[in-house]
Amino acid sequence: MIFAIWYIFRILKKSLFKEKTKKVQILTFLKIDAVIFVFLGGVILLDKFMPKIGPSFSYPWWLPLVLGVVSLGVYYSWEKAAKSRGI
Repeated sequence: MIFAIWYIFRILKKSLFKEKTKKVQILTFLKIDAVIFVFLGGVILLDKFMPKIGPSFSYPWWLPLVLGVVSLGVYYSWEKAAKSRGI
């Protein structure tokens, strides 16, 4: 994980002051996507082949969706409150 984050920041640092052509932007985007794809693929494969130890629990598919919507609502509420107070 540390390597993936380091490499993404390295890509961004190198592309930060380059000319902003469409080709450079697409290549930067593809490089970052490739790093994320390889990292997440490795995590999924590691989880698939590692022996299961300890207790496990399951939750319904809609729970992360509901938590995401609630988090988004809280974020926009706090943002609106901060703007009204001039923060």
